[in-house]
Amino acid sequence: MKNISIILTSKAGIDYAYSMEELMASKRCQDFDSLLLILQRQGDRSYAKVKALYALGCWGDAAAVLPICRAIASFNELERIVAVDSLSRLAPAQALDTLFALQQDPSTKVQQVVAKVLAQLMQQPAMAAALKALQAKQGQRLVDESLV
Repeated sequence: MKNISIILTSKAGIDYAYSMEELMASKRCQDFDSLLLILQRQGDRSYAKVKALYALGCWGDAAAVLPICRAIASFNELERIVAVDSLSRLAPAQALDTLFALQQDPSTKVQQVVAKVLAQLMQQPAMAAALKALQAKQGQRLVDESLV
């Protein structure tokens, strides 16, 4: 993995998320940038992207929202599911357009995760207002309750 830190390279090759805790605890700028780079690279294995998405969601830096939203169209089903979870943890208000659009994802599993996230967001008054405004703007049903 060219241009990716040694610590992250060693952790990305391990098959369980626990291996990322040390990386997330240190929160080095270089590692954050490397995680974003993994999302953009086409040749990386899916588990590396899933782990990067998991780490970014736990990292808590809303600067990851836009890169995740930009890359999500190229993700496979599992990557999209983890991306939705990460977006919901980071800054869901910044990701509303992406989350809303993913209600129409070809994967029922992705739709289910999105429906659960949107239903949770509807419990927050500020988010509910933003979601209802988006629904009115796009003329699309907000949450399919049959998926929740």
